[in-house]
Amino acid sequence: MNPARSGVKPVAIVAGYLVRYPLGGFILAQSHLLAGLQQLGFDAVFIEHYGWSNACYDPQANTMSDDPTAGIAVMRRTFEKFGLGRWCYVDAQENFHGLSRPEVAALCREATVLISWGATTWLDEFRDCR
Repeated sequence: MNPARSGVKPVAIVAGYLVRYPLGGFILAQSHLLAGLQQLGFDAVFIEHYGWSNACYDPQANTMSDDPTAGIAVMRRTFEKFGLGRWCYVDAQENFHGLSRPEVAALCREATVLISWGATTWLDEFRDCR
Protein backbone atom coordinates (compact mmCIF):
# COMPACT_ATOMS: atom_id res chain seq x y z
CA MET A 1 0.00 0.00 0.00
CA ASN A 2 1.29 3.43 -0.91
CA PRO A 3 -0.07 5.93 1.65
CA ALA A 4 0.56 8.88 -0.69
CA ARG A 5 -2.19 7.71 -3.05
CA SER A 6 -4.84 9.13 -0.72
CA GLY A 7 -3.45 12.63 -1.38
CA VAL A 8 -2.48 13.29 2.25
CA LYS A 9 0.91 12.18 3.45
CA PRO A 10 0.72 10.30 6.75
CA VAL A 11 3.30 11.31 9.35
CA ALA A 12 6.01 8.84 10.35
CA ILE A 13 8.08 9.91 13.35
CA VAL A 14 11.53 8.42 13.70
CA ALA A 15 12.88 8.77 17.24
CA GLY A 16 16.59 8.22 16.84
CA TYR A 17 20.17 8.85 17.82
CA LEU A 18 22.04 11.08 15.40
CA VAL A 19 22.81 14.53 16.82
CA ARG A 20 24.49 13.03 19.88
CA TYR A 21 26.90 10.94 17.82
CA PRO A 22 27.27 12.51 14.35
CA LEU A 23 29.43 9.87 12.68
CA GLY A 24 29.10 7.94 9.42
CA GLY A 25 27.12 4.82 10.26
CA PHE A 26 24.70 6.56 12.60
CA ILE A 27 24.05 9.33 10.08
CA LEU A 28 23.58 7.00 7.12
CA ALA A 29 21.31 4.52 8.90
CA GLN A 30 18.96 7.20 10.22
CA SER A 31 18.96 9.22 6.98
CA HIS A 32 18.32 6.19 4.80
CA LEU A 33 15.39 5.14 6.98
CA LEU A 34 13.88 8.63 6.73
CA ALA A 35 14.49 8.84 2.96
CA GLY A 36 12.93 5.40 2.49
CA LEU A 37 9.85 6.42 4.45
CA GLN A 38 9.55 9.51 2.26
CA GLN A 39 9.79 7.39 -0.88
CA LEU A 40 6.98 5.24 0.48
CA GLY A 41 4.81 8.36 0.73
CA PHE A 42 5.23 9.34 4.37
CA ASP A 43 6.00 12.75 5.80
CA ALA A 44 9.08 11.54 7.72
CA VAL A 45 10.07 13.53 10.81
CA PHE A 46 13.20 12.95 12.92
CA ILE A 47 13.08 13.58 16.68
CA GLU A 48 15.89 13.08 19.20
CA HIS A 49 16.07 13.66 22.95
CA TYR A 50 19.40 14.32 24.69
CA GLY A 51 19.07 11.21 26.86
CA TRP A 52 21.67 11.86 29.55
CA SER A 53 24.31 14.40 30.61
CA ASN A 54 27.29 15.00 28.32
CA ALA A 55 25.78 12.82 25.58
CA CYS A 56 26.83 14.96 22.60
CA TYR A 57 30.04 13.98 20.85
CA ASP A 58 31.94 16.60 18.86
CA PRO A 59 34.20 14.67 16.47
CA GLN A 60 36.29 17.77 15.60
CA ALA A 61 37.15 18.51 19.23
CA ASN A 62 36.95 14.85 20.35
CA THR A 63 34.88 15.91 23.37
CA MET A 64 31.62 14.96 25.05
CA SER A 65 29.29 17.69 26.36
CA ASP A 66 25.68 18.85 26.43
CA ASP A 67 26.30 21.10 23.40
CA PRO A 68 24.50 19.71 20.31
CA THR A 69 25.93 22.32 17.90
CA ALA A 70 28.28 19.95 16.01
CA GLY A 71 25.67 17.23 15.66
CA ILE A 72 22.93 19.61 14.54
CA ALA A 73 25.25 21.05 11.87
CA VAL A 74 26.09 17.58 10.52
CA MET A 75 22.44 16.53 10.59
CA ARG A 76 21.31 19.66 8.72
CA ARG A 77 23.89 19.14 5.95
CA THR A 78 22.97 15.47 5.62
CA PHE A 79 19.23 16.09 5.65
CA GLU A 80 19.61 18.74 2.95
CA LYS A 81 21.38 16.19 0.72
CA PHE A 82 18.53 13.71 1.17
CA GLY A 83 15.77 16.32 0.90
CA LEU A 84 14.68 15.65 4.47
CA GLY A 85 13.15 18.58 6.24
CA ARG A 86 11.46 18.35 9.60
CA TRP A 87 13.43 17.48 12.69
CA CYS A 88 13.70 18.27 16.38
CA TYR A 89 16.48 17.89 18.92
CA VAL A 90 15.62 18.37 22.59
CA ASP A 91 18.75 19.42 24.48
CA ALA A 92 19.77 18.87 28.11
CA GLN A 93 18.01 22.09 29.16
CA GLU A 94 14.82 20.83 27.45
CA ASN A 95 15.13 23.45 24.67
CA PHE A 96 13.60 22.33 21.39
CA HIS A 97 15.79 22.91 18.29
CA GLY A 98 14.22 22.69 14.83
CA LEU A 99 10.56 22.03 15.57
CA SER A 100 8.98 23.63 18.64
CA ARG A 101 7.39 21.66 21.48
CA PRO A 102 3.84 22.52 20.25
CA GLU A 103 4.78 21.41 16.71
CA VAL A 104 6.16 18.10 18.04
CA ALA A 105 3.03 17.57 20.15
CA ALA A 106 0.78 18.20 17.12
CA LEU A 107 2.82 15.81 14.95
CA CYS A 108 2.64 13.11 17.61
CA ARG A 109 -1.17 13.37 17.71
CA GLU A 110 -1.24 13.12 13.91
CA ALA A 111 1.41 10.43 13.40
CA THR A 112 0.50 7.15 11.80
CA VAL A 113 3.61 5.48 13.15
CA LEU A 114 6.38 6.09 15.68
CA ILE A 115 9.61 4.22 15.02
CA SER A 116 12.16 4.05 17.81
CA TRP A 117 15.43 3.59 15.91
CA GLY A 118 18.60 2.92 17.85
CA ALA A 119 19.38 4.05 21.35
CA THR A 120 16.86 6.79 22.00
CA THR A 121 14.99 8.13 24.96
CA TRP A 122 11.40 9.02 25.54
CA LEU A 123 9.51 12.29 25.08
CA ASP A 124 6.20 12.61 26.93
CA GLU A 125 4.64 13.76 23.64
CA PHE A 126 5.21 10.27 22.20
CA ARG A 127 2.34 9.00 24.38
CA ASP A 128 -0.05 10.65 21.94
CA CYS A 129 1.23 8.64 18.96
CA ARG A 130 -0.90 5.77 17.78
